[in-house]
Amino acid sequence: MVFTLEALNAKHGDALILHCGEAASPSIVVIDGGPNGVFRAALQPRLEQLRASRGRGGPLAVPILMVSHIDDDHIRGVLDLTERLIREANASTPALCRIGTLWHNAFTDLAAPAGAGADGTSLAAAVAVADRGGLFTAASMDPAVSALAASVAQGERLRANAARLGIAVNYPYQRLIAAGRKDVPKLKVAGVQLQIVGPRQSELDALGEDWRKQLAAAKKSGKSTEAAAAAFLDKSVYNLSSLCVLATSGKKTMLLTGDARGDYLIDGLAAAGLFGKKKKPTLHVDLLKVPHHGSDRNVTEEFFSTVTADHYVVSADGEHGNPDQPMLEMLVAARGNTEFTVYLTNPVDHAVKYLKAASKGK
Repeated sequence: MVFTLEALNAKHGDALILHCGEAASPSIVVIDGGPNGVFRAALQPRLEQLRASRGRGGPLAVPILMVSHIDDDHIRGVLDLTERLIREANASTPALCRIGTLWHNAFTDLAAPAGAGADGTSLAAAVAVADRGGLFTAASMDPAVSALAASVAQGERLRANAARLGIAVNYPYQRLIAAGRKDVPKLKVAGVQLQIVGPRQSELDALGEDWRKQLAAAKKSGKSTEAAAAAFLDKSVYNLSSLCVLATSGKKTMLLTGDARGDYLIDGLAAAGLFGKKKKPTLHVDLLKVPHHGSDRNVTEEFFSTVTADHYVVSADGEHGNPDQPMLEMLVAARGNTEFTVYLTNPVDHAVKYLKAASKGK
């Protein structure tokens, strides 16, 4: 059996390919596509290579194309991929790949019905209008919130592209993908079980409830729906959970985390019963994709002592300081003298120097 994770050079974003299945005819799951330029430089040529070696003259089979969340550094390359497939379909030329389902919790999903206001106002529509009106470019607005607002439109375009291509969305989850759904069977792709461990339905429900409260408060004070949307994202951006997947093949496991927060991940793993009945909850996996490009804002030393791994993958290129040295210090402190390996998609100077020094000190 094949069970490997390929982390492409996605600049400051993520672009991952999970290879799984029989060695003679493995399948792939594509997870995120990086920011602008990554599709052309890395993801597209790699998919073309795989099509040449595995496509048997036809399109490359991609059972699942997954967007962990809508930030540009994750969704842009996926959007580029679907737009190439539309061009190929329009020109009646052979397709690069054939996608089984798109996993993507869009704002349209988060906004209706749970995220609609009392009058049915859609969060997605309000964010789009606020973005066009320049409310996300105000000097007081967090740049990260402005970037998230711009990504809403990308998410809507991706959904439209999927519809044009006839790609099923969020199968077998129907509307929203959430951990702990009792109505969804355990999903296997080429012998690999994919278990959603985040976000939990309660988190998504709380997001919708927060939006309704924000909208009601804005209307009471005479503010516009668009202003309410800007304020909502400014306060709630860090509560928008990434899709997090535990992939299992035989006795091997990978935890793929997107940009999720470590405490949310621990709660999701606990809710899924993955800690068992130990006094101190712990889970060991073979590979952990470190959340949020190694940002120290998303993890703690407790997270790294709770979820341990033999191999850690960090997708970053130094932008925003990622991977942060404090994150690496937390990891080293949590693991003590145990052996583990860290893989960097880019040789970020301060990270390489620190890891070399830490390795010599053991």
